[in-house]
Order: sequence, then structure tokens, then C-alpha cells
Amino acid sequence: MKQTATRLLRKLHLLSFADRLRFLASAAQYRRHNKRFVAGHRDIVLPPPYMLYESFGKLDYRAYYEGGRESATRIVDMLKKHADLTNARVCEWGCGPARLLRHVPDLLGPERCTVYGSDYNQSTIAWCRSHIDGIEFSENGLMPPLVYPDGHLDAVFCVSVFTHLSRAVQDAWLKEIIRVLRPGGVFLMTVHGDSCIDRLSADETRLYRDEGCVVRGEVTEGGRIYTAYNSPAYMRDVFLKEVSVLEFIPGGRNAQDVWIVKTRTPFPYPDGLEDR
Repeated sequence: MKQTATRLLRKLHLLSFADRLRFLASAAQYRRHNKRFVAGHRDIVLPPPYMLYESFGKLDYRAYYEGGRESATRIVDMLKKHADLTNARVCEWGCGPARLLRHVPDLLGPERCTVYGSDYNQSTIAWCRSHIDGIEFSENGLMPPLVYPDGHLDAVFCVSVFTHLSRAVQDAWLKEIIRVLRPGGVFLMTVHGDSCIDRLSADETRLYRDEGCVVRGEVTEGGRIYTAYNSPAYMRDVFLKEVSVLEFIPGGRNAQDVWIVKTRTPFPYPDGLEDR
């Protein structure tokens, strides 16, 4: 029933209005809960309410902050599994108001990393620059480029960014991430995969099975309610063909798939040898 209503609102171009009402309902739902959290955590700076909601999907301060640290910890652990982060340059592309990234300098403390964040939302980046220390923030557009020179970064991660981009824009950004990573650099990303397809209509599910990428538009691209779904077969055989897949972690119920890849070295290896 919920997915049917969402599809109807999207078709009628009323989904953005409905999402604004959902924000107001979430603000009312968590009002007392949030007041208690703020009273007990005066040292924690939180983004403005709608900025927080747009990046997180609900206005729950405790879940936003504590869940952000838990997710950031998992991401750092996954990156460390595949990369030496000592003195590394680490970037979150699509950082939003730094729900995850604000925790990364502390989590990477012993490695003495340089931490970067980039996002297409100017207001979000302005807020981050004013309130989050220890991170170099920059703006990007809906389309590339990033501000970094070729091969500047050792590791990049993004969470729920490709999930809000069209197929062509996804392709453009993967090429850009490859450009800014050093040869052998690591990229961690998440996408809506098989665990999320119960949100699709029968026609969308057939398209997902046949072509591997389904995009739900009719709203502004890049926003939370513009959604894309990428099948594992499409990711491995089409989207990620220019990089080497290090690890694939299927999402649990309604959770996003995680893909970890590395850029290839700029010179060929003899047949049978893995990219280093």
C-alpha cells in the first residue's frame, strides 16, 4: 500500500510536497525525544532540522548521531581491510551534513590521515565548514568534477549517493572517482540491490531483472526521493567493469548492498596475475 501511494504521488508530481509533510510529522513524533537528547549532549552540534531529515530520513537526533558513529566505524573497518590508511588521504563524496564523516578523524586518529568531504549542496557544505573541525570540505556539482587533482586520494567512500542518481550521472561519477584515486586506491560505495526490490512495481522489477538499473525520477535528481536500483549483475558486469572488485556485501532486509573496489594500475600485467 505504501509503495502504491508513493508511485501515485510521484506520478502526480506531489512527492516533494508529501515528503515535506512527512518531515513535519517526524518533527512532531521526535520532539520530546530530541529535547532530552539535546539537554544531555550540549557539546554535540547538530545540523538544522530539515538538513538533518533530508540526509537521514527522520528527525531522530539520537539515532542520527549514534547511528552515524556506528556506521562510520563499520566503513573505516571495511576500508582498513583493503587499504593501508597510514598517512592516507580519505574522502567522503556526498558527505551531506557529515553524519558519518564527523566521526572519521577520531576513528582514523592513529593513522594520521587527511580527511576530506564533498557534496553538491552548498548550504550543507557551508554548515559543515562552520561547525565540523578537522576536515577539508568542498563543493561539487550534480555532475563532475571534484576539486582534487588526478590521483590525489587513497580512499573514497559514499553511502546512499548512487541511489539518488540517474544511470548516466552514475557513470560520470564513477569515472571521476577513478580519476581522483591513485592507482590501487580503494572506493567503497552502496546501492539499492536485491534486498530493496520489494519497493518496485511489477514492471520496474522486470526492468531491474532485464537491464539491471531502474531509476525513479519525476523529482529533482540528487535528492533523497529520487531513487535508483542497481542489480548485482549490472554492478559487476557493466557498471564496475573498469575497476577491480575487492568485496561485495549483500544488503540485509531493505538495506543497501556494499561494493568495495580498487582502481587498476596504469600498466598491464601478464595474463593470470591479479591487479595489485
